[in-house]
Amino acid sequence: MSCPSGLPHWELRVPSFLESLGAFLLVLPGVAWSVKALFGADSVRSIAAHSGELVLALALVIIVHEAVHALVYALGGVGVSAGLGTYYAYVAAKRPLSKKLFVTSALSPLIVISVASAALARAIPEFGSLLQMIFALNALGSVGDLILTLRVLPAPADATIVDAGASALVCLPQPETRPSPRWWGILSGFLRVFPLALAISVIIGIFLQPGRFCCEKGVGFEIEISVGALEYALAIAIGGLVTTIRFAVRR
Repeated sequence: MSCPSGLPHWELRVPSFLESLGAFLLVLPGVAWSVKALFGADSVRSIAAHSGELVLALALVIIVHEAVHALVYALGGVGVSAGLGTYYAYVAAKRPLSKKLFVTSALSPLIVISVASAALARAIPEFGSLLQMIFALNALGSVGDLILTLRVLPAPADATIVDAGASALVCLPQPETRPSPRWWGILSGFLRVFPLALAISVIIGIFLQPGRFCCEKGVGFEIEISVGALEYALAIAIGGLVTTIRFAVRR
């Protein structure tokens, strides 16, 4: 994989598992709020009772999500290939593509599936629970696409992307030779530390307000953990502080 004519480039890699988990947890409250606002549904508490629908929804999301990526590339005339990573599926382009097409492909599944699932839930309410799961899983599964989009946005509009799926090159036009933005590393560091920061925040919340956290054993093993805005705000603060200290020490 190389840039046309040996152009200078930035290297993009699929977000690591920890980065993806951190982004997943970071956007979870927003996704939960969106599900409640769009579907008027209460949170799903009994995992066992809905396991069949959940598996079906996950399978549909993976297939349709990658199909939308592939369709955008196909319509853009850059060819399509697909593959599986250790914890993700991906679609790649066979030929270099524009920044605009890359961003369009990255964001299309989030936009298309979100709008379609919300609209279908109103048209066929008997499938509302399944469509609600599809909406939530697709939104959460789009965090990697959002991270890659953020990283590509600072590139010049006429940059060329060589997308191999598991990694990509952002090829900069001459005489553009600036290095990739420093905040890439800061964002990556924050996302990797956020899961631990959130766990610490929840533990603190248990000691401060134990009544908000409970576990009911029985058929369906219902679990309810009420993680509020204060826990998330504390987790963001802890994650930001740790990330700042780490980068200050490295300098």
